[in-house]
Amino acid sequence: MKFIQAMSGITLAIASIFATTAHAQEKVIGIVAIDLQSSFFVRMKEAGDVAAKDYGVTTSWQSAEGSLEKQVSLIENLISQKASAILVDPLDKNALIPVLKKAQEAGISVITMGNKVEAGENYSTLYPDEPDAAQTARALARSIGGEGEVAALIGARGNYVSDTREKGFTETIAKEFPNVKIVAIQPAGWDPSKGADVAQTWVSTYPDLKGIWSMSDTQLLGASSIAQAAGRSLKYAGFDGDAEMGVSSATDPWSLTS
Repeated sequence: MKFIQAMSGITLAIASIFATTAHAQEKVIGIVAIDLQSSFFVRMKEAGDVAAKDYGVTTSWQSAEGSLEKQVSLIENLISQKASAILVDPLDKNALIPVLKKAQEAGISVITMGNKVEAGENYSTLYPDEPDAAQTARALARSIGGEGEVAALIGARGNYVSDTREKGFTETIAKEFPNVKIVAIQPAGWDPSKGADVAQTWVSTYPDLKGIWSMSDTQLLGASSIAQAAGRSLKYAGFDGDAEMGVSSATDPWSLTS
């Protein structure tokens, strides 16, 4: 399911720009991902390469390694290299506007994936994040009996997907589960090591913590490993359906990835 979802998103993006670059003899698409190490982005690359082969285009994958500054620099490089199109998973919906406008002024088609960026004539591919987050909130809350403490891992403020999923989660808990208390919300930048660092603090700070919600399985993997090492049996709710998440939570009574 996760591969299919990634395939659908990246195929839509490539198909969208294919028509606008069809006149070019050699079509090179620069793709700037948040990172290319975590399982979600690795599978997105695999799916993107399949789609690129189907459409007969060449892909140049770049990793921002979670750095906004590096993401801007990578896009600048692709502009200099005269890429036919640029696909980017923006870390910040506002900070990238100037460089994305610069790309369009250079005649390069721009797709912003999973983030609503208003940078002129760019296309944005989005997901039903808020209702999906509401469903994961309900699943987590019900799994702990409708009461108790939970914590939430977000990606980064300013990222449309992270912000929208956080909103769907927090508003659903507040409206439908008054006896569930969100004791902490912290960003982990889609990084499992940062998710682990945050969880290390939570495990020691909140002895009554019952569950952890995350807008991405990638950072949830790190958090769950820390909780298990500390002997804490928590409930988990994530989004990506990572097979690795199922393995890491195999010793727990319940886990959800949807």
